[in-house]
Amino acid sequence: MTVLGLRRWRAPFTLVKMLAVVGTLGLGMNWILTLHPTSHVGPAGSLVFQQQNYTHEIAPYNRETLLSRTSSIPREWFSDAIMWGTRRKNPVYLSIGIPCIFRVGKQKYVVHTLNSLIKHSSVEEKSQMVLVLFLADFDEKYRQEIGEFLYLKYKEFVDSGFIQMIKAPKSFYPSLDVLKIKDKVSLSTARWRAKQNFDFAFNMLYSQSLSEYYLQLEDDVIAVPNYFLSIRDFVSQNDRQYKSGWVCLEFCSLGFIAKLYHTYDLEKLSQMLMLFHSEHPNDVTYLHFNTLMFQHERIIRKPTLFDHKGLRSSLKYKINSLKDPMFKADPNEVEYNDPDVLASRPRRNNPPANLSTTLKQYEMYTPQKFYLGEEEIFWSRDPKRGDTFRIVFDSPQHLSNISVKTGQEDFPEDFLQNGVLELGRSAAVTSPQLRCSDIVISKSFSKGHVVIDNLSRDLAIACVQIVVKERQTNWLIISELEIH
Repeated sequence: MTVLGLRRWRAPFTLVKMLAVVGTLGLGMNWILTLHPTSHVGPAGSLVFQQQNYTHEIAPYNRETLLSRTSSIPREWFSDAIMWGTRRKNPVYLSIGIPCIFRVGKQKYVVHTLNSLIKHSSVEEKSQMVLVLFLADFDEKYRQEIGEFLYLKYKEFVDSGFIQMIKAPKSFYPSLDVLKIKDKVSLSTARWRAKQNFDFAFNMLYSQSLSEYYLQLEDDVIAVPNYFLSIRDFVSQNDRQYKSGWVCLEFCSLGFIAKLYHTYDLEKLSQMLMLFHSEHPNDVTYLHFNTLMFQHERIIRKPTLFDHKGLRSSLKYKINSLKDPMFKADPNEVEYNDPDVLASRPRRNNPPANLSTTLKQYEMYTPQKFYLGEEEIFWSRDPKRGDTFRIVFDSPQHLSNISVKTGQEDFPEDFLQNGVLELGRSAAVTSPQLRCSDIVISKSFSKGHVVIDNLSRDLAIACVQIVVKERQTNWLIISELEIH
């Protein structure tokens, strides 16, 4: 007997504990026992599940503690949660939850996200939406700084109630130091994953009275034009198709991005996210929730309406370059940039030059963009002995100093462990690689950094190159290149 597609669930232990949550969802213990003929209630209300030659006992969860975070929130809690913005008098059609988290390097991905959502919706559509921006950092100073920055940038939309910026009390979260770590993840990953579950739950609980539907986003996505009308059309289409109702509609195929729920289901979903904060990330839990609520298959709108555009995760040292294969970008869309973000990037006044490298370039981190300051870093994979990063000037330069730094604060191990910086008097532009010869100065990197200064103004330098002297397992980031 297969119930709710349970044959697709991999871990028996996880399955049983997942079934225990139906008590919280209001489905009842008797319903649980119908799922397997050898299940029974053990001591103190625990659930015992037997299959073949093993038995797993699941301790009863603390229902009172869980519900105290949802059902017993005092009325004044809502006004305390709002940092900037006002609650609208009447519920609207759609609320969009966007947890906003600090990233090392202070990338303001949320600016891109808000710009996209604002640009691609009309005034009338904005009157039927609320963007609930949850400033979810524990660091109050940073939370205040980013909140003030966003308020000044989007004052018109905040004052109108279209954007509401909220915070949560620290007491809403459990201790993140004692977690049941599974899947061989590190403690830092487990903490990040657990906190994210509570971030999403808080966003949902705040939003459940604001609208008829709730869309879960992240702070590093973009939207297509007319996304609001497309969501309404897809909702109407599935209302007609699923007479008994649907639970979740998806507008991005990745993770827990752009998942749409009825707001009357948000309390149950938030309880489940909190209950399994140690065991599962949110992009696993929501699938189990949908199944428990009798939606057996994913309902994804194709093409999708939202795509992930960030690179740095809010988890330190984690890179997430996933893109939705079902997303079709608007060919007329401008590059994913913003004047305020571009202004914060380092501008380099290096001499005009041609560049080439034998290093394996990672993603969009090209030598040219880095050299000009259009990208913060140059990033490469698997450096090996003999690899070069070569610069050939358009004309010989009379230089005073050169500084090169590798590694970065958020990826400190990605530095050049054994390499040299060389200056040559002869160069040639050949295809596919440039040539640099007649080396007159060579200096080794020390802890990923090298400086050559007090150069003679009589010396005409035609080229500069970084040479890797030994293969290394860590990747390589060049984070600073200043030529004067």
